[in-house]
Amino acid sequence: MEAIKTYLNNVFAAFPQNEQIIKLKSEMLADMEEKYHALKKEGKSENEAVGNVIANFGSIDEITAELGLTPAEEKDDNSIYLTRDKAIEYLEQTKKSGFGLGIGVWLIMIGVALMLLIGGVDAAERPGDIINTVKESVIKGEGDFQGAMGVFVLLMFIAGAVPIFIVNGLKIARYESFERSRIKLDAAVQSEIEQLDAKFNSRFAMQIAGGVVLILFAVGLFILFGVMVGDRLQVVLLSVMLILIGFSVFMFITAGMLKSAYDKLLGKGDYTFDYKKNYGKMERIIGTIAAFFWPLIVAAYLLWSFIWDAWNISWAIWPIAGLIFGAISGAIGAYYSIGDDNK
Repeated sequence: MEAIKTYLNNVFAAFPQNEQIIKLKSEMLADMEEKYHALKKEGKSENEAVGNVIANFGSIDEITAELGLTPAEEKDDNSIYLTRDKAIEYLEQTKKSGFGLGIGVWLIMIGVALMLLIGGVDAAERPGDIINTVKESVIKGEGDFQGAMGVFVLLMFIAGAVPIFIVNGLKIARYESFERSRIKLDAAVQSEIEQLDAKFNSRFAMQIAGGVVLILFAVGLFILFGVMVGDRLQVVLLSVMLILIGFSVFMFITAGMLKSAYDKLLGKGDYTFDYKKNYGKMERIIGTIAAFFWPLIVAAYLLWSFIWDAWNISWAIWPIAGLIFGAISGAIGAYYSIGDDNK
């Protein structure tokens, strides 16, 4: 039976999935199922029954010609038709890639935390001096072995994360065309994906809320107990905070990527077709801004840190820059999400 449905889906894949096509396909499926059950009652095997039904199907060209139907020109409406298997494959790959990318980010955060612990617990008088300790050990050739070992551990964690980013990034890049195209699904597949999306929505909300709560807890823990303990334990608290925040980012990535995949398949949110039409232009503008913005931020960070020896506070430039760039990207995205008639 499933083979018959798959056959019909493939036959009608080149046609626009409008009400007329869906109704025609539903009627033909009912007729083919009736013939299938009749053949089974006659004692035919599964393969024989399916083969006879498909063989007697007739020419799709003759049927559509009688009804005045013509295949959809995919290039005209920038559409991609997905079978159920392809849609589920995309969701599964997105879930796996999201998990991998989240783990990669968390590994880097753990590496930073371990660098602080190894290179700063015994050497620093306060958390703000840890970077100076590492700098003296590695750049100036001063200090003890701990600072260099801390940097080495961080680099090893980064080395472990980079292949994860590359492999999972390449796997998910195969579906890049989904970003700019209208995705079409059969009515039955659309309904199934909508049900899966509805089930996931509650888990998505809990995961995002849990990540936010975990960040607030980590920061609150550091602030509350950081003033009550000695300098060495402050470093430990700082490391714990970074690890917890890293896990929160892992939760955001895994939940966000899968939610984005559902939205792409269903044409919801940022993946409505009007938004996709402008996606390429929006992406180019944001990419151009990023090409100038982030190198300037890196230069500002290094100049500030080295010239004024402000390693203990210069890190603040990164969250501030992230908020500014996020606001710029959000403004550009909001502009292009507005229909042309409303601009």
